[in-house]
Formats: sequence, structure tokens, C-alpha cells
Amino acid sequence: HVACKEVKLGDEVAVEELDREYRVLATLEHPNIVKVLGFLVHQGHGRIFMEWVPSGSVQSVLQETKRGLRETIVRRYVQEALQGLAYLHSRGIVHRDVKPGNMLLASDGSVKLTDFGTSRTLEHSEETVQTGTVVGTVPYLAPECVRGTYSAASDVWALGCTALHMITGRTPWVDEVRDNVALIFRLGNIAVASQLILPQALENAEMSVEFRAFITSALTLDRHERPTARDLLHDFFH
Repeated sequence: HVACKEVKLGDEVAVEELDREYRVLATLEHPNIVKVLGFLVHQGHGRIFMEWVPSGSVQSVLQETKRGLRETIVRRYVQEALQGLAYLHSRGIVHRDVKPGNMLLASDGSVKLTDFGTSRTLEHSEETVQTGTVVGTVPYLAPECVRGTYSAASDVWALGCTALHMITGRTPWVDEVRDNVALIFRLGNIAVASQLILPQALENAEMSVEFRAFITSALTLDRHERPTARDLLHDFFH
């Protein structure tokens, strides 16, 4: 089986961008990354063919259970996502939309990161992409992303928020802000004030001291101080 993602292409530039992105993604080989198999342009639409991952996403599991997952399961999912991110970042790729819906579950239960529709290849993974536009899904956005700055560190923040979502069963910040617009303002204010306000759910949720420390570390405000995916694997999952 093969999965197919269709993207409407506006113009020649969009075709070139998608073609360039496909060429990069097709070179990726990692057990925690969905394998891109092919790319086709047809009647103004781009089609990306990927390996079929049969068991749905972590998001679908959360919707079915309607509550948080056991910490042992969350730890495994997070560790595998970190392995995928560490590999991507080593190849100079920032995912830019890490969330439960983009963590697919293979038939053996392992996590595979998918949907690199917003990913950007960086010349060097220390660099940042300044787009001037907000890309990604708001509850998982790092504060610097609200100002259009993305780097590998933004993926680490998003995974910290994703871990919190998995263990509580609720989207980060959901009980604290009215809507996504209000959350963008809050994240923007955090970035400007340089004073971190962590999601209340992090204090209230039941989890081990070590796992709380992992999420707190991933949600370091200063992206230059935020640990890398490889750092987190070494510090919390060795």
C-alpha cells in the first residue's frame, strides 16, 4: 500500500518548491520518519507518494481514549519522535509542524513522523528560517515562531507541547486562552517579555518528576538555550 498527499500548486514557483522539497525528502531513511517514495505533477496538482502507515496517528488514539495515555507509552512515543527529529536536524531539515496528528503509528506500534508540507531545508541546522508568516499548529508553536523565526529548536518546543498533550489528553493551553488568536498574542507577549509562562497543565498533570523535567527542559524559552533533540535523548532516554 502507498499513501498519496495531493497539494494544489499555484504557479511554477510552487512546482519548483515542491520538487526541491521532494528531492530532499526522498533521500531520508530512518525508522521514525515516513518514507517518501515519489513525486508527480499533474494538472496543477502535486502528488507526493509515501509509505502507507496503517494504524492511524497518535491524535486518533487520543481522540479514542478521550484521556491521557500512560506515561510509559508517552515516553516511548516521545523517544522515537526525538530520534526522528535528531535525524532530520542532522540533515538540516526543520519539520515545523510537530504534533500528535503528524506522529503516525506503524503496525509494530512505533512512531513515524510525517507531513513535511511545512518543512524547510536549512543549509545548516543551527540556522533559522525567517518567513514573516506563522507556520505550524498554534498550540504547539514556540514563542519565537509567532515572530516568524524557525529553527530545529522550534521542533523541540513543539514536541514538549505534544508530550504534554499525550499525557493529559488535552491540547496545551486549551483551558487558559479563549482561542488561537488569543494564544498567538500570549506566545508573542512571552517572546517579547522574555518571561516564560508554562502551560498550567504541566503543574497540574500527574507524571513522574523526571518526565516533568523533560517537558520543562523542552519548553525552555530562549531557543539558543533550549536543548537539542540529541541532548534530550541523552539526558532523559539513555
